[in-house]
Amino acid sequence: MRALACPDRAAARQHLANALANNPPSDQDLDALVALYDVYDELGGVPDDHLRAQNLALALRNAVRDSYNLTQKNRRLSFIRTLLLQGIERCPVCGIAAPRELDHFLPRSVFKCLAIYVRNLVPYCHDCNQLKSAHVADDDNHRFVHPYFDDIPDIQFVQVSLDLDGAALRAEYSIVGMEGLPEPLRERLAYQFERLKLNERFCRELVNYMSGHTAALHIIFNASAAPGVSDFLAHQAEVERTRLHRNDWRAVLLRALSAHGAFCAGGFRDVFPLPPRGGGPLLAVAEAA
Repeated sequence: MRALACPDRAAARQHLANALANNPPSDQDLDALVALYDVYDELGGVPDDHLRAQNLALALRNAVRDSYNLTQKNRRLSFIRTLLLQGIERCPVCGIAAPRELDHFLPRSVFKCLAIYVRNLVPYCHDCNQLKSAHVADDDNHRFVHPYFDDIPDIQFVQVSLDLDGAALRAEYSIVGMEGLPEPLRERLAYQFERLKLNERFCRELVNYMSGHTAALHIIFNASAAPGVSDFLAHQAEVERTRLHRNDWRAVLLRALSAHGAFCAGGFRDVFPLPPRGGGPLLAVAEAA
C-alpha cells in the first residue's frame, strides 16, 4: 500500500487521437474528452456522475472504452502499458507479485471515456486486479486509495501480531490507527485491505519468505544468541523498508519478529529447522558453529 508517481498526461490528447484514428473525432470532441480528464484530476479520481460523460455521444464513449484493447502487446497503444509498468517491480497494493496488468481505477464499464487515461490506469498484480474488479464505492469510506492522488503518510500503519506455538508461527496483519493517519484514510485503507484479502495473502507468503532466511538465522543464533538474531531481523527489516516501503508486509513482519523474544531466543528453530546433515557447506558451518 504505497503511492506511485503521478504519470505525465502531456500527451493525453494525442493518445485519444491515436486511439480513435479509424474514425477521427472532431476537435470539439477531443476538447470535451481532455476537459473530462481535467475534472478527473481535480477530483483526484473520486467517482462522480460528471465523469460518466453522458453528455457525449454514446458512439464516442463506446469507441474510447473499446480503444483500451489497443494497449495490448504489439498494438498501437501498447506504449501506454509499457510506460505505466516500467520500473514498478511490485504491485503497489499488496507488494507480493510484480504488476502485469493495468487496473481501471474507475472502471471503464461505467466511466467509458477514462479507458485510456494514464492517470486512471494503475499497475496491479493479477490477484489484486481480480479482487478489486469493477469496484465503485457506495460511500467515501469504501473508496479505494488512489496511488497517484491520495497522500499516504510515511508512517507504519500496517501491523502484524504474532503467535509462536511450537512449530507453528501464526500471524495476523491489520491496518491500525496512528498519529498522522487521518481516520477517513485509515477506514479506506482498512476496507481495501479486507476486500483484497491481504491478511490471508500475506500469511500464505510468510513461510516461504522466511524459509529463505533459515540458514542465516541458525548461524547467527549459534554465534550471537538471541541478540544477534534480533539485530539481524531488525537490519533486514530496514533493508526491505529501503528497497520497498515502510508498510511492505515483509518489512512489517521482520520488525515484529525482531521484537519477538521467544522467536529470537531459538523458537525459530522449530518453525524453520535446518535440513538433515549433508545439505552443503553453508549448513555444515551452521551445525559446527
